[in-house]
Amino acid sequence: MRLPVHTGSRGAGVKNDHLGFEIMYVYRGVVRKYRPDFLVRLATGDMLILETKGQETEQDKVKLRYLDEWAQAVNAHGGFGDWRCAVAKAPGDIRDILISQKPSSNRSAGSGNSNRRNMCR
Repeated sequence: MRLPVHTGSRGAGVKNDHLGFEIMYVYRGVVRKYRPDFLVRLATGDMLILETKGQETEQDKVKLRYLDEWAQAVNAHGGFGDWRCAVAKAPGDIRDILISQKPSSNRSAGSGNSNRRNMCR
């Protein structure tokens, strides 16, 4: 899947189906697995975990909190590139989210480490 990210540049993304990419989370005392909808490699090389939600339930909020924590931990490690997350609440939001993604400003020379807070919203 090819996705427009910035004018004159392109990124690539895939539906997270049978890829095995899962985030573990705890909801009401039970450990569960959460599979985000899309993984997108932005034109900048950063990775975006894109979730689509029509209505957000209490369980969805918990999943997003764990997703945000996961992205922060991976970025703090610094060895897996820069990761961020976003939620599209309507189909038209996807393009706006992709266009609004900026390169990581706190990237140290090739380390992939970023100190920004993701806040998957």
